[in-house]
Amino acid sequence: MYGSTWVVTREKAERIREELIKRGGIEENPKNIYEIWRIRLGNSTFIYYTSNKLYSTPSNEISEIWELIDLIIKSENSNFKNYLLGFDETGKGEPFGPLVLAGVMIPKEILKNISLEFSSSDTKKKHKYEYWEKLLFYLNSIENLKYKIDLIMPREIDRFNINMLMDLAYEKLLSILIHNVSLKDLRIVIDNYGISNTLYRYLEAIKEKGAEIITISDSEDRFIEAKLASFIAKAHREKFLKKISEIYRIEEEIIKGNLSDIYVRDRFLQYKNQDFWFVRRSFGEKKIKEKPSFINMIDEEGRVLCFFCGRVSYQAILDNHKFKCLYCGKEIKDLELALKYKYGVIRIEDKRVIEMILDILKHKNILDGFNFILPEDSLQAFLPFRDMGRILIETKNSYPKYIELNLQGDSIVFSLIRNV
Repeated sequence: MYGSTWVVTREKAERIREELIKRGGIEENPKNIYEIWRIRLGNSTFIYYTSNKLYSTPSNEISEIWELIDLIIKSENSNFKNYLLGFDETGKGEPFGPLVLAGVMIPKEILKNISLEFSSSDTKKKHKYEYWEKLLFYLNSIENLKYKIDLIMPREIDRFNINMLMDLAYEKLLSILIHNVSLKDLRIVIDNYGISNTLYRYLEAIKEKGAEIITISDSEDRFIEAKLASFIAKAHREKFLKKISEIYRIEEEIIKGNLSDIYVRDRFLQYKNQDFWFVRRSFGEKKIKEKPSFINMIDEEGRVLCFFCGRVSYQAILDNHKFKCLYCGKEIKDLELALKYKYGVIRIEDKRVIEMILDILKHKNILDGFNFILPEDSLQAFLPFRDMGRILIETKNSYPKYIELNLQGDSIVFSLIRNV
């Protein structure tokens, strides 16, 4: 026999509390700081937590009460849009590893399927790796739940304004997740980290087409979609840090540590002076960083703009680890960043190109943070880079726009594809 769990707002929880008391329920004192109230009715105890989770202990005598609660919850969910889309990130204030952003799409009808284990989880507490692995496994088992993550690399944060990079990354995630979804059916919640005008304009355009937009600080404490996104980002970052710790033989207490600890700070300063891709060398420094103006290298039609010859193209050349204009052959510095933030997805089928990309990943960082769509028989070679958070990997392409790679002599042609 199992108990039952619901996720419910404080307002609806109060209504449920009144219904329980009306039917003979007896209030008991909360047993810890996480309980708001508890009521015993029949041979079951109903407990409402600060996490907005309501739990009823196992009983075979109160099925009608459970049905009543389902009706109350259903009336609450009927006020929601058909899809709840939440965003959050983790790693913004950390000296090691990539910043991980997540977006998750929750169909309204599966809200009630959020389990006791998830609804009581807290991303702000420290947990062992197994905790995150278990919860992520559960999350991946939920049918019709869709999510995507993105990576902002330390070398990018060292150079560019971090909030502006997040604006670009969130806009990319948004464009992916809302593809083929009616905007009138969407509620979108984004944690307000210091959103700038660029992302606000994009959100306003979505709002004008019918979506409900909410930008608020500490959104994961108030909205289930933001809480899920926060969990997804945290779980993936924990996986990345664990693998970095293993590969580079760095103690986990260092890579997850706080620089207020003298030992952690000393070790950070040692790694800072070495060429490690996962170290944010500018961490703790007070300096004005660049605006990510590289994004202007891609025009509104999604074409590469060469500032030397003035021509535009849906193709660019990667030759000897340098991106070049298809027409004039001049190097276009930072084009990899523009491609990452505007497209972000690379599809490869040619085995020769796959080998060349693997060689680049082994010796350079210019393709870090991209999501690679690969044949299944080529995945194994890319897994070490994925597991430490340098790249993302998928086998199916469901993206509205992506980059396709092919060979042209000894160079790789990056062809920009838009299915919009």
